[in-house]
Amino acid sequence: MGVLSRFSSDGLHVEGGPLKASKVNISNCPDLGPAIAALGTCAEGKTKITGAERLRYKESDRLAVIASELSSLGAELRITDEGLIVSGPSTLRGGTVDSHGDHRIAMALAVAALNAAEPVTIRNAQSVNKSYPTFFDDIRSLGVGVTER
Repeated sequence: MGVLSRFSSDGLHVEGGPLKASKVNISNCPDLGPAIAALGTCAEGKTKITGAERLRYKESDRLAVIASELSSLGAELRITDEGLIVSGPSTLRGGTVDSHGDHRIAMALAVAALNAAEPVTIRNAQSVNKSYPTFFDDIRSLGVGVTER
């Protein structure tokens, strides 16, 4: 998507830049689908996520949920037979969204919130505890404002 990354003995080094839309087949890594959709809202062009059929049968119907919640923030996307098409870049507004108790959705919505014009409240955000209990502490350590209620 236009970001340069490389591994070294120190870890992963990432150099940012303007994101570019891409076509991503997630059939071998479906858990990345919601995060790629969130990134697609920031990328120039249409990000096509394919191979996403399994997302319908996770902790939630991740295709329907991420489409609904990102749309409520102002994203332009649509569900296809194979996955999602996200048009970007979108100017996301703030608001309240719901993870539907799904840890991957909560994390993807937090990523999307970084690009929102106003604050975003994520209901059921504690669902991140399933796979990444320190997620909000870690993004807070990067300088992201996170308020827990």
